[in-house]
Amino acid sequence: MASVEFACRLALVIVFGAAAVGKVRTARDREAFRMSLVSLGWLAPAAAGPVAVAVVTAEMACAFLLLVVSPPTFGFVCSALFLTVLTAGLSYSSLRHVQVTCRCFGGRDTRVGAQQFARNAALILVAVVGALSVTLHGTHGPMSGVARLLTVFVAAILALGVLYGEELTYLVRGPERTATQRPAAR
Repeated sequence: MASVEFACRLALVIVFGAAAVGKVRTARDREAFRMSLVSLGWLAPAAAGPVAVAVVTAEMACAFLLLVVSPPTFGFVCSALFLTVLTAGLSYSSLRHVQVTCRCFGGRDTRVGAQQFARNAALILVAVVGALSVTLHGTHGPMSGVARLLTVFVAAILALGVLYGEELTYLVRGPERTATQRPAAR
């Protein structure tokens, strides 16, 4: 079970790190993220800047706790709670029928929908599984090189699926048509 804890930890570190870096990479990314917070409909524009800083700080703190604190149970719990708060904020806006764009990983402007909620639920599940693995079986002990390599591979695939899920969906389904788009005449 050491590999389960290690895979969960590594996947969350990659996702939180990519999310934080994506939001602060350029001045345009920082402003776009701040404005996406305003678009939630319940956050005052003056509060968006401090909240943006708090979100990025929390993402980096979760990654740090998962990397440095041993055992990582506290990092897993903080990650699950943080993701739950983010999902609750998005849910509140969705229930009010506010169309919100997701700037979760910086550069992409994606309308929040079922895919983002499913992604957050999967990440919460990863954090819970990681915490349970540590609680029930302890932290990762000595792992063979092959086991460690396979664990890193699984964590990377999971993280890439989260980071590029929209692109993968586009490849499988193609572009979604809106009500104003019509199929091309033949």
